Amino acid sequence: MIPIVRRSAPPLIALALVTGAMAWPRAAEAKGTLFLLELNTGISESPYVEGGPTLSYGASAGVTVRVPATVLRLHLMGTVAHRAGTVAGIHAGTTYLAERSDLDVYAGPRLVLPVWRMIRIYGELGLGTRFSTSMLQRGDGLGGLNGRDRRFLVVTALGIQARVTPMLSVGLRGELAPLTAAPDLATFAADLSPTQNRLTGMATVGVHL
Repeated sequence: MIPIVRRSAPPLIALALVTGAMAWPRAAEAKGTLFLLELNTGISESPYVEGGPTLSYGASAGVTVRVPATVLRLHLMGTVAHRAGTVAGIHAGTTYLAERSDLDVYAGPRLVLPVWRMIRIYGELGLGTRFSTSMLQRGDGLGGLNGRDRRFLVVTALGIQARVTPMLSVGLRGELAPLTAAPDLATFAADLSPTQNRLTGMATVGVHL
């Protein structure tokens, strides 16, 4: 049941965006606002190749600047996002459970292009830090291992947004973060493979002030 809902959700949201654009064309012509607060949640790839999809969520806030002599708008955004992952298996004849939690803190520009009525598309680039906490539980009386790490982070994102009202928008967003992957505790102790180019798909709700 859950996989069916996951597969059908993006087309349904896209249909809602198009229908909304036809029903409320004035919302797309709303004057630019000064501030944006955005909440998002969705599905992210596991930090390990061997793991399955996991929940991701976060919040962004920023200021808006209209690019002179164009229809483009520039948001200067700051974001806090959480991603996690769990993998269980057997390594060298011993069972293990690996868990990792990533807290991403980054900032950067988002360039927005109005394309049709209330519909907008955007690209975003963020630079910041990823704070990781990892735990590895092992069987056969080997006990557990814990680790913490902090690394430089690059985030790229593409999104589509519908300005439902002058103060409210909804949309879809795809992220790629980080562009590279580094080994961690579970990589060494359980021979797990870190995920390169980790993808995240999210639904967003924005408040414009």
